[in-house]
Amino acid sequence: MYLFDLSERLFARRDPDLARSYHAALREARDRQSMLAVGEALMAEVAKVAGDERAQSIRERLEQLQPPDRALSAAMID
Repeated sequence: MYLFDLSERLFARRDPDLARSYHAALREARDRQSMLAVGEALMAEVAKVAGDERAQSIRERLEQLQPPDRALSAAMID
């Protein structure tokens, strides 16, 4: 849910097509890996728009919302 909200807040006004694209991709993500892949793409876009520091702070918040064994950084190694 957080990724949906994040894509809306960050991109809906600036780039509605991009926001819709992320929304659709998140809807289609049926498993953990595909959801994490969309999340990483979203973080890459945040880094381009708002900088690496902002993307890292959002990534850290996302990791806090997940159970410890489901952290984004750990999942990308799976």
